[in-house]
Amino acid sequence: MAPAGTDREGTATGRLFTAVVAGLICGILAVVLSIGAGSLLFSLTLDTHLAATVGMALAATAVISLVVGLTSSIPGAVAPVQEVPVIGLTAVVVAVQSAMPEGASHDATFVTVVVAVVLSTLVAGIVAAGLGLVRGGAIVRFVPYPVVGGFLAGTGWLIVLGGFGLVFGHTPGVDDIGRLQNFSFATNLGLTLLFVVLLATIEARATSSLVLPGAILITLLTFNLVVVTTAIDPASLHDNGWLVRVSMDGNLWPPIALGDLAVVEWQAVALAMIAMPTMVFMTVLSQLMNDTGIELETRADIDLDRELRTNGAANLLAGVIGGMPGFPSVSLTLLARRLGATSRLVGVLVAAVAVGALLLGSTVLDLIPTFLLGGMLIWIGGGLLVQWLFASYRRLDRWEYLVIVLIFGVIVGVGFAQGIFLGLVAAVILFVIQ
Repeated sequence: MAPAGTDREGTATGRLFTAVVAGLICGILAVVLSIGAGSLLFSLTLDTHLAATVGMALAATAVISLVVGLTSSIPGAVAPVQEVPVIGLTAVVVAVQSAMPEGASHDATFVTVVVAVVLSTLVAGIVAAGLGLVRGGAIVRFVPYPVVGGFLAGTGWLIVLGGFGLVFGHTPGVDDIGRLQNFSFATNLGLTLLFVVLLATIEARATSSLVLPGAILITLLTFNLVVVTTAIDPASLHDNGWLVRVSMDGNLWPPIALGDLAVVEWQAVALAMIAMPTMVFMTVLSQLMNDTGIELETRADIDLDRELRTNGAANLLAGVIGGMPGFPSVSLTLLARRLGATSRLVGVLVAAVAVGALLLGSTVLDLIPTFLLGGMLIWIGGGLLVQWLFASYRRLDRWEYLVIVLIFGVIVGVGFAQGIFLGLVAAVILFVIQ
């Protein structure tokens, strides 16, 4: 029986249909993830400018997805703005604010912060492209196999949490058990889990790659048909968690005008650059880890040097338009692959959806129910958990498997960076002993 990721018919129409469905679905998810990642940037300090930072994230996702989609060595790569570099950028933002002269206006601080973010994005692009030119991608090849496995298991856990987070409206907790008494919430959660089972069943049994995207499209059309025929108010759907609630009020893009550069405090920008190397290191390392993870999952060789050059160029363009860094997403790229789409059209459509969200606001998101978005993320993340926490037990040495479990446990209990660091230490010790 052929897996769902193969196109037995091989027709041009079938491949086009699969690519369109995968591109639109991944595009919607990329928009949701970009809004979340972008909101992190100013959430602690300049929360009155959240609309602008969301616009920066969406514009960057559009550019990076287009460039990576057209030039990457990963077929069907989806590359939105990512949380890791944005978290690194928050240190730059805080450093700028600390270096601003006493009495500086709020607007001057905001413009200076945006300039610092743009410069950091440009430098991240230059460093990645430079490493690609000198063939520095081979560095990540020295990362032990169990560390990559632990990275993917931890990534799967975070993806599953993100999927439930879309349905719950926040990170799930013990307090949410009481919400099961709410009929609307319980129904939405039940449909989410049912959709996950449907996707897993189709993936295991379908002989055509058209079945999986077809099922998603039918689910999407059925939901919107029910909404139209019952005349349900969109506001009610938002309030009850059936649609993703995002704040996209205000001017999304551009974040600043050219005339605003006159109020930039360049000394504050220069002083804040001390926090930039950490962000650049986090961005490049995370990109290489994601590329390696995708390579391992898809069992396809990836030209890491080409990926560095591609993402470097993409981030340079993102910086030019006032955006922030991004690179291929493990979850969205694997989703496109598992839907049977390996076409460059996927990246183009993701970019188009991001532009649509930038121009139309939340209208684009109001077409997609949370149980569909959350269900797909849970399906992808659950697959990684099964692959690396259970299936790998039979094919790895016991101690190598324990390294994966160690990394996963630290990622869940402490943090992502700590898990990877501790896993590297454990893998080196294991290598020396063996």
